[in-house]
Formats: sequence, C-alpha cells, structure tokens
Amino acid sequence: MLTRSSLFVILNFLILVVPVLVDFFNGLIFFVSGSEVSVGALYRVALLGCTLPFVFLVKNKFVKVWVGSMFFLFCVSFVIWNYYADFIELKTELEFLSRIMFPYFLLSYFIYLQENYLMKFDDIMKWLNLFGFIVGCFLVFSFVTGVGMKTYDDNSYGVKSFFIAVNDVGLCLLLCFASCMYRMLANFNLFKAIQAATCFLGLLVTGSRTGTAGAAVVMIFFLIVPIFYGKGNMNMSQTFKVTMLSIMMAGTMAIIKVAYDYIQEYPYMLEKFESMGEESARAHLEKAAQERIDDRPFILQVFGEGTFAFHKYVEIGNTGGKTYAKGKWVEQDIMDMVGSYGWVVGGMMLGFPVAALAFLGIKFFTNGRRFRDMAIAVMIGIFVLHSSSAGHAINSPTVSTAIVVGYFFVVGYKKIHEDEKFMELQGI
Repeated sequence: MLTRSSLFVILNFLILVVPVLVDFFNGLIFFVSGSEVSVGALYRVALLGCTLPFVFLVKNKFVKVWVGSMFFLFCVSFVIWNYYADFIELKTELEFLSRIMFPYFLLSYFIYLQENYLMKFDDIMKWLNLFGFIVGCFLVFSFVTGVGMKTYDDNSYGVKSFFIAVNDVGLCLLLCFASCMYRMLANFNLFKAIQAATCFLGLLVTGSRTGTAGAAVVMIFFLIVPIFYGKGNMNMSQTFKVTMLSIMMAGTMAIIKVAYDYIQEYPYMLEKFESMGEESARAHLEKAAQERIDDRPFILQVFGEGTFAFHKYVEIGNTGGKTYAKGKWVEQDIMDMVGSYGWVVGGMMLGFPVAALAFLGIKFFTNGRRFRDMAIAVMIGIFVLHSSSAGHAINSPTVSTAIVVGYFFVVGYKKIHEDEKFMELQGI
C-alpha cells in the first residue's frame, strides 16, 4: 500500500526530475515531425493543478500572503487594464501569470512538506542534481553523436540536443551545476563528481555565451572558495582537497582551452563572444520598451497594461517589421515585468529573488559564513543576473524547477536548520 511518505517521494520526483524528460520528449516530437507540440506545457499545467491546493494547506503565513497578494493585485490590475489598456486578452494574461507564479506553487508544496515531515534539505538537492545530470547527459550525447538540434544551426559547434528552449535549459543547467559543485565539495563521492563534470560539459557543448562563460565562472569560483573552508564545511582531508582541486583546475583549464579553439573556428560565435559587454543585442527592443513605458499614462506606470498590450507596443516600436501572435517580448525581465505589470505587481515579481539573495547575504555574514549559504546565494545570484541581462528566468517554467530549491532554502531557512539539528541529535 502506498504511504503518504512514498507519495511525496513520487511527487518530488515528478516535480524535480521528470520535467527534463518531458521537455526532451517534447523536442524529440518536434524534431521528428516538425510540428509544435505542448507536452511540456500540459505537464506543467498538471503540476500546477497538483500543487495549487498546498497554497491553502500550508501554514506559513508569508507564503500565503505573498501568493494571495500577488494574485489579488493582478486582478485589480486586470480591471484597470480593461479601462486603460489598448489591447487586452484574458487567456494570454492568465497563461503568463501562471508561468510566473508556478515556482510559488511549488514552493508552497515544499513548505507544506517541511511543516508536516522531517526532511533533509540535501535530499531535495539530490533530485535537482539528478535533473542537471540528465540534461548534461543528453547534451553530451548529442555533441558526441551529432544526433539532435544545433544551437545556432551551422554557425556553431554547439548543440541543444532535443531541448527547444536552449536559453531556459542553459540557465537551469547552470543553477544545477552550482548545486552539484556544492554537494560534491561538501561531502565528496565519485557519483557527485561525475554529476558536476557532466553538468560542466553539458554547458560547454551548448556553445552559448551563458553556457560557456557561465560554466567557466562557476567552476573557477567553486575551485577558489574551498581554500577558505575547512572540515567543518567540507568533509574531506586537507591533502585530498588540495589534490582534488589541483586536478580539477588543470582539467578545467584544458577543457576551456579546447572550447576556445572550437569558438575560434566559427566567426559567428566569435563575434557573439567578442560582443559581450558591448551594447545589448536586444538594444532595439529595450529602446522600444522604454519609450512605451515613458509615454504611457501614470496609472499604467503603476499597474502596467498586461503582457499582451505592452508587448504589442514593443512589436510596433521594433523596427524589425515582424508581427507576433502575442507581441514581441524584450527578453529582459526588468523591462518585461515592469512593462507588463507596472511598479506594483512587476516589482513583486522582480523583488522576490533579489530579497532572497539579500537575505542569504545577511545570513552568510551573521551566521558563521556557512558554505551552503554561499552556494545557494550563488544559485540565486546567477538567476538574478541572468534575469536582468537576458531574461528567460522569472517567466520560465523550466527554470522554476531549479530556482524553487533556492526559494525553499530561504523561506524555510530556520526550520531547515532546526530539523537538521534534531535529526543529528536523534542519529537519523
């Protein structure tokens, strides 16, 4: 007979691991048939339906107030849009709101689980690391065999296997890589090292700037930081740690050199990497978005005008001349969220990960500078940085799978440590 504990283990697996298999299958169907399917979207709608009840069941008042306030203010904003916005489409607004609120439904589920069962945070990270490991395996397989889709067609060596949304998957894998590096260094074993290496290679073979540069920066960061931590944070002898880090540093430099040589062979990729730090490739979209934000009435500054109306204006202001069914997204979360939802709801959407990052920064400096606090802060910091520069973060259901682990660590911070201390005393 299926117990409640077994049921939650299955649900954890369905939330943190199965999505990668669904996205792969979704892309495979597209690759074989050429027709766009919505298997991934349908699966996440099912997860949304399964986790929605936990918003009401959870005892944590912060989660209830945050989710409830966001939805209530969205409803208020929608009424205002009906009077002041030039374009309105309820179906589109509900679709994008559900994507943005998806991680908070998942968060409610994890907080409920925490409130009713003793559980180790590391067990949640295990599932996330498995997600990253599977993505990395698919990407490396496609790179080695040539089976799958190219990231930039023939302009790059990069592959995205059968994942359609390579930017979303790349960011998600980068967060998983940071998690894998933490778990490997905190309590080393061979499988954790293989998981971290697979995520690293998976990021490099995408050939994207996020994947390549992000992987290099995260790897170097996690190779330097352990120098400042001892056995209290990392369960390994000093000799083993120095040996392991030396081997990893040498291997990392060699792999990055190979990736650099590959990049040199593709002018398109070389141009993209050389343009990093220069004017954004989306500068024309940002300009059109800023002009619309500046020109609209004050009430729309406060409450926004909805994703459909705002992105229709971006489409109109974009000199590209193309038309889009739901308008043209800027693909920079600050512009997209403030433009669509205004200072109130948009500020809540943008502010949550920033507040979570600030919370961990305070805890890090006031609570013994724990390695785990730093590692989760790195995950959330990557999310915030990518959100502000390239989008594909706040409204991505794919990325929700990874970032919800960071959100859970922040919201459940006190109880996570209390439960771990209790389990340690009980020898569990």
